[in-house]
Amino acid sequence: MTNISAKSTPLILGFGEALFDVVDGDAILGGAPCNFAVHAQQSLSAGVGANAGGQAIPVSCVGDDALGRRLRSEVTARGVNVEHLQVDASLPTGTVEVELNAEGHPTYDICQGVAWDGIALTPELASLAARADAICYGTLVQRTAGSRGTLRALLAAAKPQAVRVCDLNLRAPHYTPEVVEESLRWATVLKLNDDELAIVAKMFDLAAPAGDLPATIETLAKRFPQLTTIAVTEGAAGARLWHGGKHYSAEPPRCERVAGADSIGAGDCWCAALVIGLLRGLPPQQILTWANRVASFVASQRGATPTLPGELTSPV
Repeated sequence: MTNISAKSTPLILGFGEALFDVVDGDAILGGAPCNFAVHAQQSLSAGVGANAGGQAIPVSCVGDDALGRRLRSEVTARGVNVEHLQVDASLPTGTVEVELNAEGHPTYDICQGVAWDGIALTPELASLAARADAICYGTLVQRTAGSRGTLRALLAAAKPQAVRVCDLNLRAPHYTPEVVEESLRWATVLKLNDDELAIVAKMFDLAAPAGDLPATIETLAKRFPQLTTIAVTEGAAGARLWHGGKHYSAEPPRCERVAGADSIGAGDCWCAALVIGLLRGLPPQQILTWANRVASFVASQRGATPTLPGELTSPV
């Protein structure tokens, strides 16, 4: 794949919020970067042959409280390294109140003044970033100067060939045009949904016909020329991938929904498949097909990080 060296045992970081989604009174493991790391580790751990191994590590902060201990325990139980899930004695573990519509699509009320707002830059974390093959981040964690500064220091510490993945995750009112622009300028890979693409197009006055996704993607790529890959998810309509100057698209399979299913985490697992596919040098169409399959399954389940069936942990 263009400008990306294939890695069979990659080190992948998910920087940002680790929290609990509160859905109908139940606290469920969540936070986009944490979900991303859990899903990525499932696929890395299940790899065989040349695709065996690798680590996906969440970088976040939880409170020194019952929810924080539970979060670290649940992530550990999923086979994920929690060494860089920091513990803050003064701030609580983050929570999000989630309301689902009839189709299981969520709206979020995100608590402020929580532990992941203050992810600290440590020598160990800077060393980890310097070894990483990919760093995934979004805009929500940048709502405070503390975590925003830590993220930018880690991106600056990363090796030149590292893949810098911005999974935009716009959550009003927790972003500004300045944060969005800076996030895009750091990135080499951008993942966003079609609604977010429309917001970004308006934000930066991109000259492309309304509703013309390929033209909008190309205009965005010209605005941020360091981007090698742009992925746009479209919910039930599937997804698009722009890579190497070419466009690819694929529709998702249909999965039978369990009772109480929601779409929380579907985009995060999609991003995990994208990043692993890029790092392993898979063809773009194969990456799209795999990412759509995984996301469709997650959207048919309850919660953001269901255990994936074995056949979904690999694109083959």
